[in-house]
Amino acid sequence: MAQQSINGHEVEMVVIAVDGRTDPQATLTQREIATVEAVDATLKSTAEFTAAYPDARLARVDANRGVNERRHGRYYLRYQHAGGMTEFWGHVAKTPTVDFKKGVVGVPMPGPSS
Repeated sequence: MAQQSINGHEVEMVVIAVDGRTDPQATLTQREIATVEAVDATLKSTAEFTAAYPDARLARVDANRGVNERRHGRYYLRYQHAGGMTEFWGHVAKTPTVDFKKGVVGVPMPGPSS
């Protein structure tokens, strides 16, 4: 499993290709990193998230390239915290959105798709 730095921390990465296969050496593109970093930062700046998981650390990201970046399910972020694990789904959105109950986070991301 590959590792990459997200917001200054090493995180396990799983990249799922359009055909559904994974390559243990595959890593995120710069755009994907920027999106995941924005999702992580958005969550960590949300009072509900920090109250529920004050010590949460992003441990793993699954990037499903078969899912459009604007749809729920593109990025799966798994956080480790004192009580165990929690997961959130990230995607690109027109405006920042956090649905804490559903575990869905949307972040704006300018620039062309890659």
